[in-house]
Amino acid sequence: MCGAPCLLVLVLAETMGLAAASEPTSPTFPAAPARASDSPSEPKHWAFVPPVRPAIPRVIDRSWPRNPIDFFILSKLEQHGLRPSREADKVTLLRRLTFDLTGLPPTPKEIDSFQNDSSESAYDKQVERLLASSRYGVRWAQHWLDLVRYADSDGYESDRIRPHSWRYRDWVVYALNRDMPYNAFVREQLAGDEIVPDDPLASIATGFLRCYPDARDPNPEMRRYNALTDITETTSLVFLGLTVGCARCHDHKYDPIAQSDFYKFQAFFSGAHFTDDKPIATPAQRLDHGRRTAAWSDQVARILSGVIRIEAAGRLALAPGPPPDAGSEFATAFQKAESERSPRDIVLIFETQRRDRRVSHKALSARLDPRSIAERSELLYRLEELVNSAPAPLPLASVVDETETTAPATYVLRRGELNARRELVQPGFPEALCRDATSSAPVIPPSSHTTGRRRALADWLVRPDNPLTARVIVNRLWQQHFGVGIVASASDFGLAGESPSHPELLDWLAVELTAKGWSLKELHRLMVKSASYRQASAGNRAALELDPDNTLAWRHNRRRLDAEEIRDALLFVSGQLNLARGGPPFDPAGKRDSPFPSSKPADDTRRSLYLIIRRSRHDPFLETFDRPDAHASCSRRPTTSVTTQALTMINGRLTHRSARALAARVTRDSGNGHADQLEHAYRLALGRSPDPAETRLGLRFLEKSPLEDLMLCLFNLNEFLCVD
Repeated sequence: MCGAPCLLVLVLAETMGLAAASEPTSPTFPAAPARASDSPSEPKHWAFVPPVRPAIPRVIDRSWPRNPIDFFILSKLEQHGLRPSREADKVTLLRRLTFDLTGLPPTPKEIDSFQNDSSESAYDKQVERLLASSRYGVRWAQHWLDLVRYADSDGYESDRIRPHSWRYRDWVVYALNRDMPYNAFVREQLAGDEIVPDDPLASIATGFLRCYPDARDPNPEMRRYNALTDITETTSLVFLGLTVGCARCHDHKYDPIAQSDFYKFQAFFSGAHFTDDKPIATPAQRLDHGRRTAAWSDQVARILSGVIRIEAAGRLALAPGPPPDAGSEFATAFQKAESERSPRDIVLIFETQRRDRRVSHKALSARLDPRSIAERSELLYRLEELVNSAPAPLPLASVVDETETTAPATYVLRRGELNARRELVQPGFPEALCRDATSSAPVIPPSSHTTGRRRALADWLVRPDNPLTARVIVNRLWQQHFGVGIVASASDFGLAGESPSHPELLDWLAVELTAKGWSLKELHRLMVKSASYRQASAGNRAALELDPDNTLAWRHNRRRLDAEEIRDALLFVSGQLNLARGGPPFDPAGKRDSPFPSSKPADDTRRSLYLIIRRSRHDPFLETFDRPDAHASCSRRPTTSVTTQALTMINGRLTHRSARALAARVTRDSGNGHADQLEHAYRLALGRSPDPAETRLGLRFLEKSPLEDLMLCLFNLNEFLCVD
């Protein structure tokens, strides 16, 4: 099967000059000039000082910038004698933008609409359309779930399934789609149950604190300590971009974080209670569920009463008196008149009589006349239908909550060993991030039912004078849009991390985020509407020689699609993708032994976000394309280029199934003419028409090979797997 397709891939690659999506290696570009806070006279590292909005820099070419971002980028370029690249063409721009904001390629109709729109606002309209799409939340939730090491199972040897953790995943999608302000996004994940105790969604948000891997140590104290340690480390990485976890066993080797700071930070979580089956129904849901359950129970009781009535004479003749294992509750219920029995009484009588070993089904049936047997059969058939249509149970979730206003004591541990306690500590923020030692030790009044500690931490994280929270999240957004963060070490803003390439821009964005009400979508708008983002990815010799790593952002970084984007794109362009959102994950490994059984074949073609994540058993396709391990926070996925990726794309079951589906779609839409098929296939898979050379090669290929093989070739092109 791979002979002809492989040959065409090689021919097309040679003809089109397609290159691998790898960046040139080069010596490290000189670090950005030292900031004032880095000088010996300043005791604090630049990242530990609250950001202040810098002035917009002056530039020589004022015609290029589209918004303030571009002034910062162009200023650095002009300092080094460089010019930005030309703007990418419309097809490239829309493909880049659509993948970045939704994780899916644009359709031919969307491309045509953009190309035919000659207005100055044409691009801006595409940005707004994509930000308003529900697909935006699905895409950007994946980045967040990487950070918080989300999974549907515990990990380690047992790797037990967490049947309700998916509600947190759905909450992230929901919050991002409605553009929940980032400060609220942070606060609810850390202390939603304390901040909005009557809101089930706020409780679900605390699933962030339940994402830790769990070895289920038989020692409950050790198991809890491991959980709190993981939560402490991950919270500092995700929100502060600091490796506070390095101070668990000793003072941090690089950053001014003492070992006591680690345990003071951990003390914020010491009152947490981990629950995997918390009812999170609203009062209205509970009321509605109660009504539906009562009505259903009445129907069941009426059917069971009919069965009991039909069998009564036969049971009395075969085995007078109550069954041997019947208790007093049965006797009380049985002695009531039929009209006085409650649904609970009726179920008790029916179940007890079914367990009566003195009466066999055969003997009882022999005592009934044909009409009674038929009536009983009809009632039992209706009972089976009712049981199968029982009201669904109220929703449950994996959450963190508190039940007391005091918390267990937290101690500094010698070498991080649980049984080697040193001094007692109270909740406190890392002193390096505070004005002084006094402000690092908050006074935390408890609420009526909680310690108030997690809420105090959440409030501090989003305070205007917190030096890191806003910087870290704007840097994460920049990384996803531009390929690398302004600070390349996205979860390490400490002394061992990378220096920012554009420190003033980072601070400007951080201040702008808070000024815009912590709206992440406003930051997306700024970034993707900038001239910097809209640059082409092609290189030029002078810039490559001076800045081969593109640290100065003189062009756009080309990137390979990540694992989920590749899988979703295969299903999308071939017409198979099921865009349904939310609900339990699907498990393609098998329906029979799946913890999330489904009778719907379409579930297997849902977006990759909804694929079950088991820490001990990875999806082979996604793992091949660098999906991260869910045992630890991942701030930036590696992009490898290995043989198994090529073999998977050429010989994989998913790619072949998608090639068949795309061939069927192309034939259905454009008929049997090879020229029309070739045109339609290119537009669906690559967003453009084939050029004359590709047309000649494609038509020659289709004379001897099936259309499915050509579809497989298109899937294997760098142009399909990469975004310029």
